Amino acid sequence: MTAIELSEQSAGGRGCSWFIPAVGDPAREINLCQEGRVYKPLAEAPPQPLAIARQLEDILEGVWLPASESDTKGRAFVITNINIGSDEVMSLEDSKVQDICLDALGISNEARPHATFRRRDWDEERNRHGFCYTDEDFEEEDLQLDNPDSDRSKVIRATQVMSDELQGGFEFNFDERVICGPVLYGGFVGQNIVGILSMRVWT
Repeated sequence: MTAIELSEQSAGGRGCSWFIPAVGDPAREINLCQEGRVYKPLAEAPPQPLAIARQLEDILEGVWLPASESDTKGRAFVITNINIGSDEVMSLEDSKVQDICLDALGISNEARPHATFRRRDWDEERNRHGFCYTDEDFEEEDLQLDNPDSDRSKVIRATQVMSDELQGGFEFNFDERVICGPVLYGGFVGQNIVGILSMRVWT
């Protein structure tokens, strides 16, 4: 699958994609991804990170993730061969991890300056709302926790896997200049990054 194809699928198709308005011509949309960027199939990932990704994939099957002004299907991902020692993960600079995500996604030079990055504690989030929800997302919907098949309950279970299996949790996103863009919730497994690809829409 190409980066541009993924951006269109993640944004829901129907002519939508991850995009940034053109400078000087905001009505013109520019895809965030570079032409020609191709992703390898998930099945080609190393065994350990692949097993964790499959766990996340199975738990989130059929789940709709919040995407601010929309909803989206989450996709498990693996970024392989980061080439760092396991003892370096927690001390890796945020900008380095951000660059790894930008390179892996194939984000264009025009959009790269608008990327954002923050550390996330999945152990803390497993006991709150899960990796993709915030306090504002819930009022009466809190009752969803009573239903093990609800989207929120499944997100909590996926966050538990992330807490148990991943080091150096983080969230990769973009600032408001990017109208529709990818969001990565992930962490490290050895020299690989594993997580969930989501997206968000800000108009």
